Amino acid sequence: MNMQKKRIEVGTILVTIIIIMAATFIGCGDRIEGASSVREVESADKLKWVDYSTGLQMASEEKKPVLINFFAEWCHYCKKMDNDTFRSIQIIDYLNENFITIKVNTDKEKNLASSYKVMGLPTTWFLEYDATRIGPLSGYITPAELIGVLKYIEGNHYKNMALKEFLEKG
Repeated sequence: MNMQKKRIEVGTILVTIIIIMAATFIGCGDRIEGASSVREVESADKLKWVDYSTGLQMASEEKKPVLINFFAEWCHYCKKMDNDTFRSIQIIDYLNENFITIKVNTDKEKNLASSYKVMGLPTTWFLEYDATRIGPLSGYITPAELIGVLKYIEGNHYKNMALKEFLEKG
């Protein structure tokens, strides 16, 4: 084998190794930026968001409470909530099991946002399965904060005690 052919083969092997290393590094980058495990990244798209009318119909049929996430594309804390809170495996699993989740872009659905008196973003509204309004939470909500609220709503505790009291009981 001549020297030029050896150089080409070694070069091809090196390029292949570099490509494999780069692909591995890029894959890890997704985990590093806001996710604690590979499963979390893979689960990120598994939250079952639906539009408003579909969500209300599903809630009525399945007898599940509703979480409505009012957001806008330009909203920093909306994106933070999408990237942190709504990527939490615990939140994804709990919501998919116990709630109907609706996402409303306030820039595209101004009348709907207005009917819920959305003044700031993100705003998270909770409804009973029959569309009776329970109440809103304004601003960014961490996964730890949201799981307590979800248990409060799903367990119907809002009917006989304040959220603060429920959370203090733990």
